[in-house]
Amino acid sequence: MAERKNKRDALIRALSDADANRLAVLAQARENAKAAVLEKSSKSNMEALRTAEQMLAKFQADKGLDGTGAGLCFKNINEVHRYLSEQGYKAALSTLYNDKKFFPKRKGVISLRAVKGYIEAKKLEKRSASAQQEAEADAGLSSEARRLDADAALKEKRGRLLDLQLAKDEGALFPAETAERELAVRAQAFRLGLEGWAAKAGETVAATFGADPDLAAKAVVRVGGDPAKSGELVAFLLSRVPAFVTLFVDELAKALDDYASGVWLTPDMAERMRAWEQARALREVETCREACRLVGAPEDRAEALAAVFLVARRLTR
Repeated sequence: MAERKNKRDALIRALSDADANRLAVLAQARENAKAAVLEKSSKSNMEALRTAEQMLAKFQADKGLDGTGAGLCFKNINEVHRYLSEQGYKAALSTLYNDKKFFPKRKGVISLRAVKGYIEAKKLEKRSASAQQEAEADAGLSSEARRLDADAALKEKRGRLLDLQLAKDEGALFPAETAERELAVRAQAFRLGLEGWAAKAGETVAATFGADPDLAAKAVVRVGGDPAKSGELVAFLLSRVPAFVTLFVDELAKALDDYASGVWLTPDMAERMRAWEQARALREVETCREACRLVGAPEDRAEALAAVFLVARRLTR
């Protein structure tokens, strides 16, 4: 295992920047083509996927890479046949078995050099796509897609490894501890900011509950008191600001501790989130209705529009 890892690392380091970029581009092209096939197994999509697979396989072969990063090799004649088919060569499986003397095994595998030697010795020609072959390809699109889907898992290992290596070299990756520490600092700053808000806004909050000369006078008159004593009420309410700040900080700590402990999604919170989501969806539909009215479209299309587009009403003054 250690020997294989060392060999893989050596091969990766041996790739030049241009080769590494080329490999990443080919791997991404293969993934894009594969996604297109899974979405729609059309002849054109399958042809694009075959081309992407062949280009990637050729590059791997030239650079001596396979899914594990070791030298490209084959476990048996079936894998040799699959490789030749992917490269576009005419080679029947029965013929390969009859010619198995061309494929001696070393350390239990058939080397790529042996396969290339067989191609030269037998002067294998690449097949041309005939109308019959295209029809057969169309008939076997689903099975081909499934095979490629299974085949991709092995090749993706190599792609992930090289992508990680490239990301490390470009400085795009950094330790998780760094991100966690940064998030912790930001969370602490956010909490301190909220606590500071309580102290700064305490008197303003008190004023909304009567710590305002006009409001205090109205409150005193309403309960049959002397308006001249409204200043005493204001003073009393302002004296309760420290108690408000203490209450706010304590309740804030309880709320944020729930988020920090991972148990914040209580049944009550889940219900509130569900209600919020319903209200948001209704606002989107209403916005779509308003948009339909503005452009003269039927309002019954509003729900369909809201289901397709992310809708928000622009605030206007």
